[in-house]
Amino acid sequence: MADVFIIVQPGFSFLNRYLGLRGPCQESFYNLGRGLHQLGLVHLAIHYYQKALELPPFVVEGIEVDQLDLRRDIAYNLSLIYQSSGNIGMAQKLLYTYCSI
Repeated sequence: MADVFIIVQPGFSFLNRYLGLRGPCQESFYNLGRGLHQLGLVHLAIHYYQKALELPPFVVEGIEVDQLDLRRDIAYNLSLIYQSSGNIGMAQKLLYTYCSI
């Protein structure tokens, strides 16, 4: 377990520094959620994914907002977590709300 911590700790130090520099935005919370999700820390990933869903996408002049909007990615990843835990209803709700055309 100590070996895992030695490998993971610098990555999360980077992500926390990144959050501090970038500030609380959809992208930074998504990236934190994604990192936690990859490590299997889904209870923490859910927290950051939900925070990311609450925020608007980043706006850059000359780029359509849809190209920078991470809500579909966030909702899809959250739906995977809910589906794997047996909460099919919540998974379907997220996909219907954010991923349907």
